[in-house]
Amino acid sequence: MENQNEWQSVINGKQYDFSYQIIQKKPNLFINGEPTVIKPGFWGSFFGVEQEINLDGQEATFAIPKKTPDIAVNGVFLRSGKPFEKRPFWVFIFAAICLAIPIASLGGALPFLLGFGGAALCMMVSRSSLKPFLRVIVCVLITLVAWGLLLALLFFLAAL
Repeated sequence: MENQNEWQSVINGKQYDFSYQIIQKKPNLFINGEPTVIKPGFWGSFFGVEQEINLDGQEATFAIPKKTPDIAVNGVFLRSGKPFEKRPFWVFIFAAICLAIPIASLGGALPFLLGFGGAALCMMVSRSSLKPFLRVIVCVLITLVAWGLLLALLFFLAAL
């Protein structure tokens, strides 16, 4: 299969053909030609998709790490062979704190970029190869830097 969004895998002795396509701006996953509903929601376009699916009784997770769709079974991605870990709950706390920046500043393009940029960076770090403790520390630093930049921006604007 030439399209990078089409691949084949054998799971429990059964051949599966997977195809991921965007049709009319909506994500579509086809398993052996049958459509599977993917619901990325609003945040999926910012933070990636991670959704539970069923493969003939076998639980699996459809995810799009680093822009390449993949299926994880038993904690391992089928295409890449890399280990799969669900996003840890704590990252959503840091993302929410970052996303509060545009709200606290009453809007604006720069606060919007700081908030969404900080949240997106935290989401990326949560899936990095760093040790879990270091991931938390890096997300704390990202959040502090985002809020610090907002405060610096507000002080600068107040001085004008």
